Amino acid sequence: MRNSRGLGTSLLLGLIVGWLGPVWHGHGAAGSVRVTGLRCEYQAEPLAVQTARPRLSWRLEAPDRLRGVRQTAWQVLVASREDLLKRDVGDLWDSGKVAGDETLHIEYGGRPLRTAQTVFWKVRAWDQEGRPTPWSEPARWTMGVLDPGDWRAQWIGFDADALLEPWQARLEESLKLEGAVWIWLPGAKPGEQPPGDAFFRKRFETLPGQSVRRAVMVVTADDAFTLFVNGQEAGHGSNWRTLATLDVTDRIRPGTNILAIRARNGGANPTPAGLVGRLVVVYESGATQVIPVDGTWRSGPRAPEGWATAADDPADWQAAAEVGRFGEAPWGQVQRTESGMGPAVYLRKSFVVGRPIRRAVLFASALGVYELHVNGQTPDRDVLSPGWTDYHKRVHYRGYDVTALLRRGENVLGAILGDGWYASYLAFTGRRHYYGDRPRFLAQLHIEYGDGSTEVVVTDGSWKAAHGPIREADLLMGCVYDARLEMPGWDRPRFKDEGWQPVTVDRRVQVLLTAHPGPPIRRVEEIRALKVTEPRPGVYIFDLGQNMVGWVRLQARGRPGQKVVVRHGEMLNPDGTLYTENLRAARATDTYYLAGSRRRAYEPYFTFHGFRYVEVTGLEERPLPSDVTGIVVHSDLARASAFECSEPLVNRLVLNTLWSQKGNFLDVPTDCPQRDERAGWTGDAQVFMKTACYNMDAPAFFTKWLVDLCEDSQREDGAFGDVAPHINVVGFGNTGWADAGPICNWQMWRMYGDVRVLERHYPALQRYMQFLERTSTNHVRGTGAYGDWLRLAGPQHSEVIGTAYYFYTTRVMAEIASALGRTNDAARYAQLAGQIGGTFVQRFIREDGRIVDGRGETGQTFYALAFGLGLVPDNLKERVARAFVKTVEEQNWHLATGFLGTPLVLFALEKAGHPELAWRMVLNKTYPSWLQQVLWGATSMWERWDGWTPERGFQDPGMNSFNHYWLGCVGEWLYSRAAGIDTEGPAFKTMRIRPLIPRSSEGLEWVQAHYDSIRGRIESRWRRQGERVELEVVVPPNTTALVHVPARSPDDVREGGRPLTQAPGISVVDRSGDEVILQVGSGRYRFTSRL
Repeated sequence: MRNSRGLGTSLLLGLIVGWLGPVWHGHGAAGSVRVTGLRCEYQAEPLAVQTARPRLSWRLEAPDRLRGVRQTAWQVLVASREDLLKRDVGDLWDSGKVAGDETLHIEYGGRPLRTAQTVFWKVRAWDQEGRPTPWSEPARWTMGVLDPGDWRAQWIGFDADALLEPWQARLEESLKLEGAVWIWLPGAKPGEQPPGDAFFRKRFETLPGQSVRRAVMVVTADDAFTLFVNGQEAGHGSNWRTLATLDVTDRIRPGTNILAIRARNGGANPTPAGLVGRLVVVYESGATQVIPVDGTWRSGPRAPEGWATAADDPADWQAAAEVGRFGEAPWGQVQRTESGMGPAVYLRKSFVVGRPIRRAVLFASALGVYELHVNGQTPDRDVLSPGWTDYHKRVHYRGYDVTALLRRGENVLGAILGDGWYASYLAFTGRRHYYGDRPRFLAQLHIEYGDGSTEVVVTDGSWKAAHGPIREADLLMGCVYDARLEMPGWDRPRFKDEGWQPVTVDRRVQVLLTAHPGPPIRRVEEIRALKVTEPRPGVYIFDLGQNMVGWVRLQARGRPGQKVVVRHGEMLNPDGTLYTENLRAARATDTYYLAGSRRRAYEPYFTFHGFRYVEVTGLEERPLPSDVTGIVVHSDLARASAFECSEPLVNRLVLNTLWSQKGNFLDVPTDCPQRDERAGWTGDAQVFMKTACYNMDAPAFFTKWLVDLCEDSQREDGAFGDVAPHINVVGFGNTGWADAGPICNWQMWRMYGDVRVLERHYPALQRYMQFLERTSTNHVRGTGAYGDWLRLAGPQHSEVIGTAYYFYTTRVMAEIASALGRTNDAARYAQLAGQIGGTFVQRFIREDGRIVDGRGETGQTFYALAFGLGLVPDNLKERVARAFVKTVEEQNWHLATGFLGTPLVLFALEKAGHPELAWRMVLNKTYPSWLQQVLWGATSMWERWDGWTPERGFQDPGMNSFNHYWLGCVGEWLYSRAAGIDTEGPAFKTMRIRPLIPRSSEGLEWVQAHYDSIRGRIESRWRRQGERVELEVVVPPNTTALVHVPARSPDDVREGGRPLTQAPGISVVDRSGDEVILQVGSGRYRFTSRL
């Protein structure tokens, strides 16, 4: 009976609420309004805030039946102790009642704070009726190290090189090139050679009955080379002054093998040309085999199809010519990149705590990456900390609350130190030790005792070090873990460390240490394998069902020292084996030497892979699918949205954009997570950024990366780099890539209202604009290196593209300057944008509406940029639109745009008066289209439209990622136009809800989405039934929305079943074509109308 009465009461309350309808400024409503979501510098309870005046933000929450809820005043209390805050005492800052409706970026205005100080805070607000809300739940933040002089810790490491095992010593000795020769095409003589390609092959047999332990090739060519082993690309190089060291272990197979090299002598005139190197194969037995590059190789100036895999050499090829001895002119001594991947370093420090602790905060950093241990536990789920920066410019540190991990008596701080981005193979540089070859660790523990006294424990010469089971750990190549060498209890008290050695204290390290402003990379979720197959005896393939980034946890048992190898790939070959050709030089292989017969889990350290499929070899019993679990890692950003519609393929597409963002957001927004690239390409980030902000809670992530870009990757002449952090094998100042500087800063302001970011980077942005003005000619700009990268039709490079982007960037700068109150700059940039726009129209738009460049070329991207960026004059729109539609028709109503056109093409079609074509492009299910990839089984975004097709198989493995978010830029259109959620001005204080509802029955029938903006959740749901449209929206408190309802007249619109004139909180703003534009405050609204 008790349950029945409860149900009846709930039902009665629901009926009363439904009868009363929405409350408009109802009395007693203030008790339902709450302050929630307290953040400091975008983060909930951050542990290393380095700015002296942190910015505080919060949200208002209220039942959506309440309409027009607004904040009219606020009060912040900040206290040094939690008990003071409970008594409503703000001894550090009591703002008092401050009139205003702002809830974002309120600058702390209290007493100066000190290094490692933890403070506690709460907020209350006053609503539109002047009534106070309850105090929020308390929150806290901890200051970082505010002054460089507060650092007492020393950088430590372990420079006692691990003793090379005999096989390693033989390998290193055999890789020396004394006596080697340079070779070139048959008949070549020493001296200069004509420019062009040269192809080389060598067939060899592995030693019979022998198992390969390691195979390494050292090679270089003047000017460039690409190495293939058994048809698979295994590495490349473009600097003959450095011998590339390429680990090809996983490319070598028993029996016959084929080495193939495509070399190129660059330039337009004859210059010296040559190829030099050798392959060294070391076997498990200890035997060593050397395959030198010499005159026994076959060579030719042209290569037939299949040349890298054919059993026989091409018939017209001859023996290569030896054109010089290694070490002699014209090349001299060429240095080798280091191949050695040494073991990770284990570090420990024992200390005593003698009295009760109030608070303990640990700050840690590394030249490399670390895993932190305190008394046998890790204080966080973070991995690969402190992340990636340009170590020549700055290094980040992170904070940890370790209060609960310390105890009276002996305590142990420990860390495992790995190479990370600092010393691993880095991106496509082809070398290790890009920043340095000696990883270093730094830690400083601040203890505050109950009696108010303090103590600091730091890294110094008292720490001890050792090597352990992690024998190798490289970001690209993988991890080698020997479980027989584990040291149980090494990170706990009472461990006998007499065999450990003193650490190296490195006083030479001089680097800027700054607190990391964003979330760490963490283990975020786990994915169980769905099935396991055995395409070859003893080769097991696990399918996780999702292309992901991280690694796997393997359950295994076997003999002590039994070798188990785990390889990773995104796709399978037709025979069911692992497809790895697209990994290029990345080995992406984890190797385990098992501890013994007990079944247990194994995971790698200090590496990550991009994969859906996992190959496991070396097991002596057939595994189960449950033996492999994918560990998903990425920067720990909360999901900020959801999207669902009547087309399941579109729903999968949205998830694919999210998964590619997860996989490429590991401290830096990278292009791809699997091959030997993984770089922070600025063009990719620029075209995807707004989608990224819809998908995930990203402001702190981009705060960090914009420092990489604007402060650490800008050339002296003002040009921004192609990647950030910058790598010296790419360029600067390229259209669409360097423009990420202004555009991404502008997006931070648009999505999050961040003026401080604009202020910080404004000088760099001004220098970039000066670079653009110097390098353009009469307001016309070229494209640089990339242009409309990966376009399918139309020109890749054109001054139409460059000039349109010049206009875009300049207009953005005018908005940035205006947001900063720099009115003179804003006027100047606006005037310049007008001049560039005028030049664009005059130079490129013909009277018949065609957009044509100086070479007479045209393409979809020209129109996408022109309409998308507002460059088409009103008097020409109809003619230009017809020309635009023709380019779409020529592609059978599909898109043909690349990197710079695709983000704008859907918006452009709508602005050109053809929204039906935008919908058609989104919903196309044939090549090239977004949904075609989904139909082909994509679970993340592909780099190419045709990365794999049923007819042709795989695309060129040299550039064929299956986890590459740039095509995911369609997410911006789906959220802002299909669902209709977008900001009107900065940070969604005013938003525009304007869903593009298709008029045709061939479009979607319904869409529902929400976005957790920085001010609260926004919801949009619409359904079309014939000519009837239902639109339901939710507007968060303290905001207003402009809602576009498809209708010919306000009289055709009803809300909650009532005419608009009877609905509270709604005003008619405008009528535009077939839309009625309404202004509403917060709350839930249900509109119906007819198309």
